[in-house]
Amino acid sequence: MYPDPPSLCEEYPDIPRAVEQVVLKGLSTKPAQISVDVLSFGGALEEASQAVSSPKLLSSLPAIRHFEARSSMDSMDIRYQNVSVPLTPLIGRERELLALRNLLLCSEVRLVTLTGTGGIGKTHLALTLGNEFLEVFAQGVCFVSLSTIHDSELVIPAITHALGLPEGKDRSSIGRLKTFLRDKQLLLMLDNFEQVLLKAPLLADLLSSCTQLKILVTSRALLHIEGEYVFPVPPLEIPDMRQVLERESLSQVASVALFVQRTQAMLPGFQLTIENARDIAAICTRLEGVPLAIELAAAQSKLLPPKSLLSRLEHPLEVLTGGRRDAPPRQQTLFKTLSWNDDLLSPDEQTLFRRFAVFAGGCSLQAIEAVSAALGSLKISVLDGVRSLIDTSLVQCAPSGEDEPRLSLLEMIRLYALERLAECGELERTRDAHADYYLALAEEAESDLSDTDQTAWQKWLEQEASNLRAALLWLLERKKMEEALRLSRLLGDTRGEAYALTCMSTIFHDRGKGATALTVLPVRSAEPLFPPAYEELTAREIEVLRLLAMGLSNKQIAGHLILSPHTVNGHIHSIFGKLALNSRSAATRYALEHQLA
Repeated sequence: MYPDPPSLCEEYPDIPRAVEQVVLKGLSTKPAQISVDVLSFGGALEEASQAVSSPKLLSSLPAIRHFEARSSMDSMDIRYQNVSVPLTPLIGRERELLALRNLLLCSEVRLVTLTGTGGIGKTHLALTLGNEFLEVFAQGVCFVSLSTIHDSELVIPAITHALGLPEGKDRSSIGRLKTFLRDKQLLLMLDNFEQVLLKAPLLADLLSSCTQLKILVTSRALLHIEGEYVFPVPPLEIPDMRQVLERESLSQVASVALFVQRTQAMLPGFQLTIENARDIAAICTRLEGVPLAIELAAAQSKLLPPKSLLSRLEHPLEVLTGGRRDAPPRQQTLFKTLSWNDDLLSPDEQTLFRRFAVFAGGCSLQAIEAVSAALGSLKISVLDGVRSLIDTSLVQCAPSGEDEPRLSLLEMIRLYALERLAECGELERTRDAHADYYLALAEEAESDLSDTDQTAWQKWLEQEASNLRAALLWLLERKKMEEALRLSRLLGDTRGEAYALTCMSTIFHDRGKGATALTVLPVRSAEPLFPPAYEELTAREIEVLRLLAMGLSNKQIAGHLILSPHTVNGHIHSIFGKLALNSRSAATRYALEHQLA
């Protein structure tokens, strides 16, 4: 025989009889009376205590508190504090932290998605915020990492495990989560949700049932569910290479501060100096302020000083390797970080993403639609595909007044897409379609605008200058001389004319036809695009710039000056840094506009 448990109402007169019955059943040693599971006990207790006026009732029951602390953890005084503290400081995110604090403290905001491309720093920002909010929510903050989960059916078990709940028979049951979280004032943080997007509706369901719950998600892709507030995480601030770069002011730029801090972790004596300031600024600008890329670059500093590192960043996917051993595999190299996006895309979306790589300086929706139409093979509309690429943080969409928004890729993402385009054997066809489109568009625009609206014509030429130059270069490379001449005539009123003339003269000179070809080209003057800063160049750098402007390759320049190609590469990147240039075409144009070539 099992002895009857003592009466709780005799010792605690304020306890209702219904509550006593539930508690005694939970404490019973008779198998037939024990609740099926902890959550069933909690639900029965909640129903029995609804009529109780005192909110401190449960805290007055030592036996119940012991039971919950030991078995169910379903107590209102439990606090979650499993948010790890980052071992490195968060640099340059003061504005984002303030905006996120204000957003999450709004009563109507229940779900916030931190979104952005891989390596932009979403997790670091979320962890920092989570630690600040530990005392804001009555039940604290619970962090759930989904970085190793690819099966959406494992989302609920992962959350359940992080909350410390016992695993039930039905591992995917949302009912158990609702019961447990129903009255919890808790911030639930879900990291790397892009891998399990099919379970996004689960979050809306949880929030509807648990009125004091808030959820912060990090994801490369939007969730597209009711109540979602999207918070894009931008790159870090980068230096303005057009300004005079003073060491003190440069040290306050977030991307530079991050590079210096990460480099000092390996080289304690490293400092930002007058001598290396411009090279470091150029490195951070080249890496577009992406924190992971900057950290991977800094990891090379033990071997490569800033000037040498900058010269090698012409091929960033090859250089930015060797991430931390404790970092996820996808963050060990820049290439792995970028390739991680492929799993988020359908085959058609991957094809469209690769096609964006041929556009220089961005493009309009009309441009990518026209190029894709010429290439064919897509089973989805370009509009839907572009929207998906924006939602997955691969394509950036910048407003352009009343015109269609400008679509673009970060340069590192574009280089990755270009590599994928070549691997798939689609590079030549896509560049052909790109060049054909811009030649036809330039001829149409010149006819429609040049006689009636010079301002609109000039604005269009300035906006599409990079694409027009890329198209011209490709036509010349493909030996399509007639088309190249037509396009170069249209560039006559732009600052791209000097580059067109140089390319044409170089190619025709190699073929022994220079004089004949150049007689058909108009030569017009143009305002210099860059300030006359060439006095900063050394005599050797001016020699290298002149030969570069003549169309010589690094190897040819090296042979001419009796230098190694690596040394020439270093000179070129030093020139780029000093003159705030980012391409050989820009360097060529600069040299011609300042009579250096």
